[in-house]
Amino acid sequence: MRWLKWIAAALVLTVLTAAAISYRPDRAIRVGTGVVAHNVCSKTFVSGLDPQTVFSETVERDGLRGLRGLLKFQLDRTAGTVDASVVGMFGSQAVFHEGLGCVLWHGTKEPYILKSDIDALKIPKAPPLLAEIAGADVVQPSDPALKAALDHAFEEPAEPPYRLTKRWSWCTTAR
Repeated sequence: MRWLKWIAAALVLTVLTAAAISYRPDRAIRVGTGVVAHNVCSKTFVSGLDPQTVFSETVERDGLRGLRGLLKFQLDRTAGTVDASVVGMFGSQAVFHEGLGCVLWHGTKEPYILKSDIDALKIPKAPPLLAEIAGADVVQPSDPALKAALDHAFEEPAEPPYRLTKRWSWCTTAR
């Protein structure tokens, strides 16, 4: 009778091992840390948003909510990197490259980055067809109804469901 328990335990262990090998939960967790690292990197270094707010909003997504208490990130503004991990394992790193944005970096091999002269790519190939119609300041709508509609669209409600919209004022100041 005792040998039946050992066979049953060995069978359960074999099934669990086979499931772990075929399912590879480590890959799913690494995707989660990659999402966190890339989102925090992009929205911090490119969009200028608060990294802690971005992290909080990112881990509230359906696929990441279960890992919320275990996910951590570290931001290095000098190096332009964001490292994310689950209890120190399954780490992902996103690296900011001026003019290109953020790139995920797994392992020791540097990811492929297009070797281009970024400053040359920013110069228009042809002159603009129209003159600049606005300066660097944010242009306010002249129609009061349009202004009220935009204010309503971006206003965050006091109760869920939240809109989580952002005002992208960085695009008017990055000229």
